[in-house]
Amino acid sequence: LGGGLCFMLTRVARWGRPHWILAGTAVTLCMGVVLIWTLTQDRRGKRLVAEITAHGGSCVQVPLQERFRTRILAQGWTRPNSVILRGSHFSRRWLEQEADLSALTIEFLKVERAPLDGRDLARIVESQPIHTLKAPGLVDADFVAETLGRNGAARDISLAASDLTDHGFRQLPLRKLILLNVSGTAVTAVGLRELSQCDQLASLTIDGKQCVPEVAVTLRSLPNLFRLTLCGPDLTDDDLRLIQANVRVRMLDLQRSQISEKAIDDFRAEVPECLLRIDSGWADQSRIEFVDELQRAEMHRKRDAAIPLQSPDSPSGNGE
Repeated sequence: LGGGLCFMLTRVARWGRPHWILAGTAVTLCMGVVLIWTLTQDRRGKRLVAEITAHGGSCVQVPLQERFRTRILAQGWTRPNSVILRGSHFSRRWLEQEADLSALTIEFLKVERAPLDGRDLARIVESQPIHTLKAPGLVDADFVAETLGRNGAARDISLAASDLTDHGFRQLPLRKLILLNVSGTAVTAVGLRELSQCDQLASLTIDGKQCVPEVAVTLRSLPNLFRLTLCGPDLTDDDLRLIQANVRVRMLDLQRSQISEKAIDDFRAEVPECLLRIDSGWADQSRIEFVDELQRAEMHRKRDAAIPLQSPDSPSGNGE
């Protein structure tokens, strides 16, 4: 406002021409509108952050000056603008009343135990720079998958135990994904053929029903696959032998499986360079320091791919 007024008064004093008065007035009005809109959005955003936090969720909105320093001046990493909606308070009606969270900037979105479905999340994703989406057990997941594909910003997607189908899986931005979890979904080996597009994929989580020879062959072709997580009671010794024969990864995570100790020992003897983790515990405690180095390397990989750091409430990267 001050700039517009100074511009108008300077020109009037110098030339006294009417069109400069009109120009200065227009500039002042435009700046005033932008200022009022910005202040209004800021108030709405602060109120929304407080409400989300008060009802069991979590919300981090990084100040503009911090983002400028870290993103523009390249002085280190910045936290992502993150929103975690947890609990029954966050319903479709609430989301509509809050204009689909348009007052916030969201890069990390996690929804758990909230009465929201894929259509609701699709409306959020449509206008947000979502890099990370975690929505376990989501209903109508194909809708948000289609929107994620159109948006194209997502690099880390976890739709575990959702009703995601092969059709929805094909809609995801597969070529850009670095972390993906589709365990417990309706995605079959036919849909998982599309993993051949995932040249950047570093971490994948699937279940025993999806661990079939056709998928193992596809995984073997992925150049950057660093970590593979297999989960669920459907996992058997034959599945581990299949991975042992076809897939080479640096880290293998087995969760809630029925794999025997003998099969695990055989795997460790046959593939000693692979770090094996069983139900979140490392099978070889003597290699913890090496594990830490690999985890740091994985974080550097994510940083180099321009993925914002996850919020403290988020998982460590295994896609759970």
